[in-house]
Amino acid sequence: MARRGRRTPRGWSSVLSEQYPGRRLVPFAKNSLTDDVFCWDIGERHDDPTVHMIHAFTDAGWEERGHWQDFDEWLSDALSVHRRWDGRDDAFDA
Repeated sequence: MARRGRRTPRGWSSVLSEQYPGRRLVPFAKNSLTDDVFCWDIGERHDDPTVHMIHAFTDAGWEERGHWQDFDEWLSDALSVHRRWDGRDDAFDA
């Protein structure tokens, strides 16, 4: 069971489909410090789908905060951010 006040991936899917009915978003990760949810838009037809950073709880048309060409590119960036946050990357101190 999810902790009180936290949304599960299914919960975020419901929130995003209510807020942005013109998009078919499938969330797979969430930034715990913001309302940014990382999703695929299954309305797009690609062999290697784009990852979208969607800012929940904003007006339709303003929700797109960024995107990555594919999951590998997103994962590489996410791991880099994690290493900097965790203090294992000297570039963060520069």
